[in-house]
Amino acid sequence: MPNLFPTEEKATIIEELGPRARENGKGDSRDTIMAYFVQLCRENLHIVLAFSPVGDQFRNRCRQFPSIINCCTIDWYNPWPAEALYSVAHRQYSANEAQLGISEYMDSLCNMSVNIHQSVSEASDRYFSELRRKNYTTPTSYLDLIKTYVEMLKFQRGIVPVKI
Repeated sequence: MPNLFPTEEKATIIEELGPRARENGKGDSRDTIMAYFVQLCRENLHIVLAFSPVGDQFRNRCRQFPSIINCCTIDWYNPWPAEALYSVAHRQYSANEAQLGISEYMDSLCNMSVNIHQSVSEASDRYFSELRRKNYTTPTSYLDLIKTYVEMLKFQRGIVPVKI
């Protein structure tokens, strides 16, 4: 990318990287040292982009920036299995277990959360098959479900105190 670094920074890069470039047989000229610097950046720089495939925005970005498809590794994430959903729910509820006094209901709460998430996913599939409209259940929506339940329980416990 031209003019990414000001002249002073380029000089510093060349000065500090010069001995290492010579040691690796890359040469002494400014251009070869900068090329070596770019090579090191390419080898060591990793960028993670996270896009939601929901809606037209992802499609539009792929059209505007074709290198998203051509030059990247794309990981598509499948729905979480029930065991993973249960584990996440258990961890989230455990963080509030003592404050809310839910230890004896922990298994039921976790199973309820899994059941709600999976039933919404199934209903979303039926919704799409009947009306051709998408509704997505994502890990974020699952975490929001648990967070909302905990917040509502805290609020209700504030209104009606329970002996813990």
